[in-house]
Amino acid sequence: MIFRRAYWKQIAAAATLLAWCAESTAATVALRQQAYASGAVILLGDLADVSAANDFQRDALITAPLMPVPAAGARLFLTKDDIRTRLLASGVDTRNLRFTGALRVSINGGRSETAGGSAPREQPVESVRDAIIEEVRRDLATRTGFDRWRVELAGQEKSLAKIGALARPLVVTGPVPPRPGRLSYRVSSPESGDQVQLYVRADRSYDVLVAVRPIRQGDVVRAADVATIETDRRPSARALVDTNDAVGLEATRSIPEGTMVVQSSLRAPLLVHRGDVVPVVARAGTILVRTTGVAQQDGAMGELVKVETADGESAFVARVSGYRKLEVLATGARAAEYAGLRDERERLR
Repeated sequence: MIFRRAYWKQIAAAATLLAWCAESTAATVALRQQAYASGAVILLGDLADVSAANDFQRDALITAPLMPVPAAGARLFLTKDDIRTRLLASGVDTRNLRFTGALRVSINGGRSETAGGSAPREQPVESVRDAIIEEVRRDLATRTGFDRWRVELAGQEKSLAKIGALARPLVVTGPVPPRPGRLSYRVSSPESGDQVQLYVRADRSYDVLVAVRPIRQGDVVRAADVATIETDRRPSARALVDTNDAVGLEATRSIPEGTMVVQSSLRAPLLVHRGDVVPVVARAGTILVRTTGVAQQDGAMGELVKVETADGESAFVARVSGYRKLEVLATGARAAEYAGLRDERERLR
């Protein structure tokens, strides 16, 4: 009840102060991803960094009440729309506010009611750990331009407990220049001047496609054969990422379990094999001629292969048009002109 009365008193006071702000120059509200409320009421300044045309407008905005603080140890989330709605309820004209930063804010309750009022309560260590990891990811992404970072913060419970007890807001400062590996970060409180040092492990993170079971040469890849995983190993430029890029293709070499799948290890399934006796169709306008030939090369859909007649006296080039089906090129090109096709395809495989 003490907190509720304080909350509504601040609402009334804020309505008077913020009436002037409604007609001032637009202000910017940059929402943070994490907030630790320590008073009886959550203020806008607890959740965001506010910049305004003058100090009076800024002070009025950062002291605008939003809601009572959640119970000690509890966590809730507010989106930009939630905050805008609560500001309107407090008498703030939000038409002149520009919201930036996080899409939603995670708020951890930091006070508990007692008979004599409220006393500060340290933040749970795991909540502090999660907040620091998220802030380190954001810092590395901002300063390197690479947004996929895997950050580990192991142990250091005593340091995390100290951070949980620091006066808010906090400033997190990392090494210069940022780089993968073991990094030292400093968490400080401008209000108290205290600071705590932490060590994290940060690695760039990549998605790659790997074989989850051995794939033999000649096998057609199924969805159950491959999976996309996260790794800190920089993949080659020809490494595949999506399962759909591999399923239905044929392995040109054996791919051991756990190995990255690259473009050169797969190809379209062979529909014609060397030595196959296959039907050959030749079209010229309305005239259709059918014969048979012996494939001298392997071929996938749409590829050109060398073909000999059954008596072996002549050779020509045909295009693979289906399973064990060939179609003669309309240009009538001679086989000799495509003699290098096989060598080139073998090289690409």
